[in-house]
Amino acid sequence: MWRKGDEVKLKRYINNFILVIFSLMLAIGTGCSNSKLTDAKDIEAGNKKVINETISKYIVDYYSHILTNADKVFEAHKLYAIEQKDELINVYIYTLFEGYAFSGKRFGTSCGGANPALIVLRKDKDKFVVAKFVQPRDGTEYNSSVKNMFPRKYADEAMKDEGHNLELKSQIRLNAEKWLKAQGKGEMLSE
Repeated sequence: MWRKGDEVKLKRYINNFILVIFSLMLAIGTGCSNSKLTDAKDIEAGNKKVINETISKYIVDYYSHILTNADKVFEAHKLYAIEQKDELINVYIYTLFEGYAFSGKRFGTSCGGANPALIVLRKDKDKFVVAKFVQPRDGTEYNSSVKNMFPRKYADEAMKDEGHNLELKSQIRLNAEKWLKAQGKGEMLSE
């Protein structure tokens, strides 16, 4: 036989039990995320260099298969931050990639693009390997996809950088000049 007081005690017990379970789930969920976000200026120089080289090589290889009218693809990027998550490293960047082609005695831009990107790296012995390459969706989904890819601070910065040179174009041009010279080509770099 239930008494009025027993029903109140049972409700209180159930509410407390639910609160304890919810708190445990929250604590476990928060504790399991081994995530450390590091701004670009705070990344150790040696790691930064290896990460940047890995990213550039991957993006050049990726777009070399897509920009088929280019004789050579060059890439430059702005690194915003890295985020260590367990065995993976999320790298938040803004990338500019350009395909260059020969035309007569000239060598210049034939195609390309720019956008924020999330590169997920994993350490494989003494090097980094790209595990995932994520780009924002087009059109009306662009802003929301950038916000989903990046931590808020860097998403806002990447969207502000959209369409700005960021000195990436001059870096690509310098790389193109070096490449032409290394190939022993006599073509002039187009403006």
